[in-house]
Amino acid sequence: MKRSPSKWRGSLKSPDIRDLAVLANGLGEGFLVDRRSCVVAAGFGDADGVPMITALYDAPWKTGLRLALEDREFPANRRYEDLSHTLVSTWVSKTGTAREQALMVGSPGSSNFGQMVRLLTCERGSVKARLDLALCYGYRGEQPLVWTVTEFRLGEYIVAEAEVEGRKLVFATNMELEFDDGMTSVTGRLALEAEGKAWIWLGWRDNPVPRSDEEIEQLVRESDDGWARWVQTLDRIPDNETASDMTRWAILLRGLGHRAGTFFAAFGRSLPEDIPDWLRQAIRTWDYFFHWLRDGGLTVSILDDLGDREVLRDIVEWYKSIPDFGTDTKIMYGPRGENVAQQGEHIVPELGYRGSIFRYGNGAGDQDQHDRWVYPLEHLWRATQRGMLDPELQCLVVGLAEQAARAAFKACSGVWEVRRQAGESFVVYASAQLLNAQALHFAAKIFESLGWEFMARKYRKLAKKVKRWVLKNCVHKGVIVAAPGLNVLDSSILLAFLMGQDVFNLDDPSDRRLVEATVRAIDAPSDDPSNPFQGLRIGPGHVRYHAASFGDGITSEEEGTFNNVTGWVAQVFLRLGELERADAVMADLLLGRNDLGMWSEELMVQGNLRLHLGNPDQGYPLVTALAYGLERAAFVAALYNRSEDAAA
Repeated sequence: MKRSPSKWRGSLKSPDIRDLAVLANGLGEGFLVDRRSCVVAAGFGDADGVPMITALYDAPWKTGLRLALEDREFPANRRYEDLSHTLVSTWVSKTGTAREQALMVGSPGSSNFGQMVRLLTCERGSVKARLDLALCYGYRGEQPLVWTVTEFRLGEYIVAEAEVEGRKLVFATNMELEFDDGMTSVTGRLALEAEGKAWIWLGWRDNPVPRSDEEIEQLVRESDDGWARWVQTLDRIPDNETASDMTRWAILLRGLGHRAGTFFAAFGRSLPEDIPDWLRQAIRTWDYFFHWLRDGGLTVSILDDLGDREVLRDIVEWYKSIPDFGTDTKIMYGPRGENVAQQGEHIVPELGYRGSIFRYGNGAGDQDQHDRWVYPLEHLWRATQRGMLDPELQCLVVGLAEQAARAAFKACSGVWEVRRQAGESFVVYASAQLLNAQALHFAAKIFESLGWEFMARKYRKLAKKVKRWVLKNCVHKGVIVAAPGLNVLDSSILLAFLMGQDVFNLDDPSDRRLVEATVRAIDAPSDDPSNPFQGLRIGPGHVRYHAASFGDGITSEEEGTFNNVTGWVAQVFLRLGELERADAVMADLLLGRNDLGMWSEELMVQGNLRLHLGNPDQGYPLVTALAYGLERAAFVAALYNRSEDAAA
């Protein structure tokens, strides 16, 4: 039986998704911090994904890591430090003000990781800092960490250790501590005058343990400087009014990286997309702690477009490191190349955020999605243009191209995260086939550059045949529909338009009419009776598809609008030259950010209320916002140049 939203809200302890901030170092580690300045979820890569902080969930046990002022519940404001991934919170009390810096130690390219630092500095008057620390691990949070004090110097610092899955986690601080009887919960206090500092450090036993203000400040400087150096490589960010926003989005996106060269789809795990009315139906609570070839591939491409000098080389080396990548490519991997399907998917009922299930692992790991080859082949085409294609990579291209060729005209066992149930038939999705056609074009261009003309002709011919098949079987009333006989809209076709540089030519009148008709149908309001299709626009955003008509094997409940889809709509309009419409759609996307400039995965509007749903820090919307910023700057520059030429 459903409970009313009002009754649930009174019993829920977990924070709203829009309130969450991300601390990340771009090396595979991240924490989520709520508006109270409490760490509510941890993503330490070396803990093999086992959560050590579960304050995000409405569990009966107390966990979390909070540093604040004794007499204040919330900071006065919060922001990210310019050109870094450090979260800065300003605290104001009756007696003084303080500034807190919170970060995961490290930055892209750094070898210093496995540590978190929080540093609170009194800036005026006097304040009293308070620490609350209670950590546990295991997917039910059933194993509290038991601390053992290993070092103590009165008035200077204290160091304690606890065991996590056979490894030693270390905690250090300069605060005065009190432990509970079981040594599992810690409270700290420290009175500060102007310029006084309270700090805490969490790391592994193999990390050097800081024992002074100076050593803590050095970790902060080292991390901030590393991020600033990385930002300096982004020399293609337009020098216009979007530069500040684009720099912040790039930092947030790069923060999702792992030191193996891969990228998480999001740091958030098991956060439902459902609104409170559907609390017990939160079955789409996916675990995104993986490198999806689609999400990660688009992330690598946009960072490379911005000027990141290492990201392409890193991902190409990662492809080479996976033994069967060229013969049996999966749709997603663990960050180091782990087989997600072998790990399985596990559900812990009633543990998750707002009373839903908690999920770890991802059962989509063995899905057969036929867009998966286009992303690595695009990267290998970029590598070819830069002279990076060695013999090993040439063999990889051959293997990927042959896999893509075998998938032509074949049904997918899933698309997006659609999971067909036992006995349900698989579907040949139009978008997957068109993305596969672009994969074949990338392979053909690589073979052509190598002088392998026969191979180039073979795959280019097949790519054109795939497009003809889609146009014959998946076009209804001048619009590309989801699949043969499934005459409904699927927004993933927008990605095929954006990536299909060799499939669709907007200078060709027939291609242009098809793309324009399809994006207009998608952008139409879902309740517009004059539209022959049910449009995908709901309020200021767009759904992926209408779940009730798509038959996705999960639920018939409507989803929220997906922020990345709204960004895709804006991009396609921009490519069609409709700048005014593109900007209007992009404005809808920009309104969906939280106060730190981050998007959640989804958005649902109820009157004046905007509900942030899904993952709080997903990379997809950041990718689309950055891509739009780059393309818009190029479009405006081209307009200016044409007007200058006309005037001359």
